[in-house]
Amino acid sequence: MFDDFDDFEMDIDGHKKTPIYQKARELVHLGFPLMDLIEDDIENIGLMPRVGGLEHFEDERIEEFSRVIAEDMVNSIHENLIILTSKAASAYGARYDLKMENAALMRKAAREIYLACGSLAVQVDERKRSYLEIIRNEIEEFRLVFAEWVKGFDPWDYDVDTWGLFNPPGVNYDDPDPDRDIPFEGPDI
Repeated sequence: MFDDFDDFEMDIDGHKKTPIYQKARELVHLGFPLMDLIEDDIENIGLMPRVGGLEHFEDERIEEFSRVIAEDMVNSIHENLIILTSKAASAYGARYDLKMENAALMRKAAREIYLACGSLAVQVDERKRSYLEIIRNEIEEFRLVFAEWVKGFDPWDYDVDTWGLFNPPGVNYDDPDPDRDIPFEGPDI
């Protein structure tokens, strides 16, 4: 019954060998400890005083807003670092439409990390600012690896994306899926 699968060998760790996954892992291994150092000093981050229109709030309330926003930024960076690795793994071996979907989520995550680090950098001391710059520089290196990775996608290895977002050029959401139109002529059961 399963004779067709005798030669099939599943490469469940193949994604770990790809440059995009390796670069994402580097970012996680670098980013988490650096963000933990930023988080340790979150009480001293003053984000809100730079925002106008808050003069009518009490200082304690502004400090609380500032702390919550800084915590959210740090948590967002942590979450986005995880997204980079998980989506790189999900894209491995996928067809064009799913690779593009994962790539879009990775691009969004990387951009959010870059922007959050920039927002935090203006509020922290010089030493912690250098940590955030390290992460931003690594995101720039990730962008280059990412662009090369996307360039290698095969647009003709796809399933029709019925949402219409990640189809190859010239393929529409309502086009028939060429693989689904192949008639199945199996043995009579």
